[in-house]
Amino acid sequence: IQAAVQPEEFIRITRSGWGVPMVGPIPPNRKPWALPESDRPEYDPNKAKQLLAEAGYANWFEVELIVPAPHDNVKDAQIVKDQLAKVGITVHVKTMEIAQYYNKTYAYDYAMSVHTMLSGEEPEESLRPYFGGNATYYRWGNKEIHQLIDEQAKVLDQARRVEMIHKIQRLILADAPN
Repeated sequence: IQAAVQPEEFIRITRSGWGVPMVGPIPPNRKPWALPESDRPEYDPNKAKQLLAEAGYANWFEVELIVPAPHDNVKDAQIVKDQLAKVGITVHVKTMEIAQYYNKTYAYDYAMSVHTMLSGEEPEESLRPYFGGNATYYRWGNKEIHQLIDEQAKVLDQARRVEMIHKIQRLILADAPN
């Protein structure tokens, strides 16, 4: 799925060209914490088709994508639907009132959702709530990532902490939970 999504299309259509693609969960303007552009996953629909075939989905599969309305979220969902259709994934967009959406997402009762990550100056804000052991958003189950997030919070040497945060983000990109 990650190889089938082209972030530039989101920026062009829903943000009128204003913005830059993120490489990891930490925004590119948060130096030195952000990953370099060279770490960005490649947009490659053919690779996406190959990986889907290897996973047993050579022809197609269907998935529901929940999205809070209104605003650009619905446009974003439509772009996801269109991009994934090109690799054989049928996306059924389910638009929900914001309260319904949060009730469903906080119960972790969904396959896919459009969710806008929030970020502050501190990289911890982009990691722990989304990918930590007690995450309130994605509840991503990678114990190595959980441990590294806990460890980096105790490191005072900035150069060492930057290395750890880059490693965490690369592991997140490899897992591709969002």
